[in-house]
Amino acid sequence: LPLLLRTRMRSTFFALLFFLGLLSVCSARYELKLVEVLVRHGARTALHCYDPQEPEWICNVTALDGFTDRSSPVTTYRRSFRKQYMHNRSGLPGNCHTGQLTKNGAEMHRTLGRQFRAKYIDKLNFLPHYLDASQIFIRSSDIPRTFHSAQYNLDGLYPVEFDSPNGNQVINIHSMDIQYEDIAVPDVHATHVEGCPKLIDYVKQMWKNPEWIDAHEKTAEIKRSIASKWNISQDFPWLFFGDNFIARKAHGLPLPSTLTPEELQAAHDMATYEFLYPWQNPHLNQLIPWLRLSFGNLFGSYLDIMRARVRNETPLRYVFYSGHDNTLSGFLSMMGHRDFPWMPYASHLVMELWEDSYTGRHYVRTMFNDELLHVEGCPPLPQDCPLEQFARLVESYVPRDRKAECHYHRG
Repeated sequence: LPLLLRTRMRSTFFALLFFLGLLSVCSARYELKLVEVLVRHGARTALHCYDPQEPEWICNVTALDGFTDRSSPVTTYRRSFRKQYMHNRSGLPGNCHTGQLTKNGAEMHRTLGRQFRAKYIDKLNFLPHYLDASQIFIRSSDIPRTFHSAQYNLDGLYPVEFDSPNGNQVINIHSMDIQYEDIAVPDVHATHVEGCPKLIDYVKQMWKNPEWIDAHEKTAEIKRSIASKWNISQDFPWLFFGDNFIARKAHGLPLPSTLTPEELQAAHDMATYEFLYPWQNPHLNQLIPWLRLSFGNLFGSYLDIMRARVRNETPLRYVFYSGHDNTLSGFLSMMGHRDFPWMPYASHLVMELWEDSYTGRHYVRTMFNDELLHVEGCPPLPQDCPLEQFARLVESYVPRDRKAECHYHRG
């Protein structure tokens, strides 16, 4: 070979050795300490039905319940119970309840759980090969579809063949009463929020914003046309229409044949606008307090667990929050993003806490749907965010006294 080519090959070879050596040093230097995951539930049935020709929904995914003393480790019951919705006795044709997790949605989360297993167990050896319930914390809104999504996700992370060799374990899924709930908030059409009446004041302010009024005035005629065709009140929220259409598409069900392409497009666009508006509101004097009272406490709990892990005060290594599209939207907005789509089913936000063994400093790496996500106030990507900078952002959204700021008084 010519001398120049041999020289270049040697340079490339040594550069590659240096790079691989650097990777080895970096792998030894940085240690993963904690993974916190926030997800939207999987695909579900529609929440609202206006179409006189709504297609039939058939649900094959159900949950079995049994009874045991709260402190009991026993996980085998003499008898189990299954809730079964009677045919055509719900808000939807078929045997499904409105908002029920479907087989499609269950598989979404089982697949996502397998993806987490491939990364955090098979690749990084961060989580134990067999399930250890002491290292896992699961939190869910008190709604069946989020509970079931969490269960299916864990089934992907730890299939039954990877249960503890010491026997079955009880896996707690933590929830709370609606008056304290901080993982789900009502939509922009809510007229009452249990536990936080102040949020309704911000909803009413949003309705008066000029861009909100303008968007609805421009589509008023289309709305009247749809209401006339379906013999319903023209006061229906666009948001509920769009939710129905998204649920149908996720299950291969046809869209309403009685609506024109223009009406279908308007319904989709306006539903998306109504859903995203509270999280992308250009009026910061409304947006910031809305975010604080909606998800500030939950954001703070992320930071609390990170700090406890830094101080070695908790054995937790994997924290899983099963929430909703508005939960993820609120988190992205608090992280400084004001331009994102309506969250697809099973969307996920992952925050990893890493420790630099040379300096003792800690860093947060954030990913949304498997892509690195920049957090406001942090260094530009691909750099991770120093924990102290991440903490400053989080603390700016945590209310000092949420009950007082919510104007909540127990009746």
